[in-house]
Amino acid sequence: MTIAELRDDLILYLQGSVFAGNTYIVGGAVRDHLLGSKEIWDFDLTVELPNGGIRLAKHLRGWFLPYSSRMNHTFGTARLDCSEYILDLNGTRKERYTGKSRYPIISYGSLLDDVYRRDFTINSLLIEVFSGELIDLCGQGQSDLERGIIGTLREPDIVLTEDPLRVLRAVRFAARFGFRFAQDLEIALKTSAPLVKKLSRPAQKRELQLMRQDGHAARARQIMQDLGILPHLQ
Repeated sequence: MTIAELRDDLILYLQGSVFAGNTYIVGGAVRDHLLGSKEIWDFDLTVELPNGGIRLAKHLRGWFLPYSSRMNHTFGTARLDCSEYILDLNGTRKERYTGKSRYPIISYGSLLDDVYRRDFTINSLLIEVFSGELIDLCGQGQSDLERGIIGTLREPDIVLTEDPLRVLRAVRFAARFGFRFAQDLEIALKTSAPLVKKLSRPAQKRELQLMRQDGHAARARQIMQDLGILPHLQ
C-alpha cells in the first residue's frame, strides 16, 4: 500500500466532511514513503479537530468495514484494522508529563503542538490528505531525513526523560536506517541509558523484538553497547 493509494481511499470518503483539510498522514509512514518504500501497511493519521481521532474512526468505520476497531477515549486515539492496512488515528494534542508515568496527560492542541510532542524530527513530517502537500513544521524533519540524522524537536534530555522508551526507539531507528545521532542526542542517550530500567519488561521486550524484526539486531546491540544501555536491560 502506498500513501497515494491511501489518499485516494480517504479523499473518496472525507470529501465534503468536516475532516476535509484537517486530516494528515504523519510519522513513520511519511518517513518510509520519503525513503522510497512502496510497501507500507501501518499509517498514522492526525486530525486537527477536538477529539478528531475518535470522530474520524467512527466516520470511516462504516465505509472501510475494518475487521477490528479499538478506541481509547482517555488518550483520544483509535485503531482500525482493515484488510489492506492498519490506521492509527488521533486528534492533534498537547501532552504534559508528571514524572510518575511515561503516559502523559493530554489536551486538545494545534497541529504545531502535535508535531512538537513527537519523539524525533524524522517522525515529525506530515502529508495533508487532500493536497498531498509535504509539511515540515519543525523545519528540520526533511533535512535530517535526507542527511541521515536522528535528532529531537526539543531538548533531548527532556524528550528521553518524558518517555524512556524513546531511548530504545532511537537505537532501533539508527540500526534500521543506518542513521547517526545528532551530537546532543548521542550525549543524552549515554547519560539517559539508566532510564530504560523504568520500562516494564514487556515494554523492553516489544522494542527489542521490533529490532529483530527489522533484521538489524546485531547492529542495534552494538549501538546499545556503545551507549551503555545493555547493562540496564532486564
